Amino acid sequence: QVGGLKRRLASSAATAMLGMFGGGDESGSEESGEEGGFSKVRLCMGVCGVLPALLWTGILTYLYFTHSEEHCAEPDQIGLFIKLSIAGFAVIVAVEFVEGCFAGEPDFKTSPLEMGTFCVQAIAAIFVYVWNYYGVIHLVDEHSCDKGLKTAGWTTLVGNNIVWFLTLATTVASQVMQGAFAGADKALGDRL
Repeated sequence: QVGGLKRRLASSAATAMLGMFGGGDESGSEESGEEGGFSKVRLCMGVCGVLPALLWTGILTYLYFTHSEEHCAEPDQIGLFIKLSIAGFAVIVAVEFVEGCFAGEPDFKTSPLEMGTFCVQAIAAIFVYVWNYYGVIHLVDEHSCDKGLKTAGWTTLVGNNIVWFLTLATTVASQVMQGAFAGADKALGDRL
């Protein structure tokens, strides 16, 4: 009797979780019986995973455009540091949108698209991490900078490190949630 109650509670919790993310009787994807395609669940959870990087990309873009006319004496690399930081975080975010739009519902299968997006995100994350060392070298080396440019560079450096680790943590949490969603789906008979 206790085992039956536990199964019913687990089934109810899984059904509620599926409904919360747009599951229910509809799959949340355009093509019900096929792998791949748009998934509201994957897109929502994926964007939550890269939300720190998404917000930071906006902040970096603002920093770049507000300081784009400012320069330092040679080698004048702070602007490049900010631009390529924007590019690194933008790739991390863009790839997550691609995965949400084309990889289908969360499941325990890894498609070639998922492997590719993971590799691109990993390369972009490693690039941003290594790029920060380039930033430190040039921030220390730059002299005679226009007002605010060096501060924007240091803000970029510190923010890159904080956001990099936050994005790593939120991405892992998002993957755990997607795994829980896939597990609930599988426990209910692979409804999606």
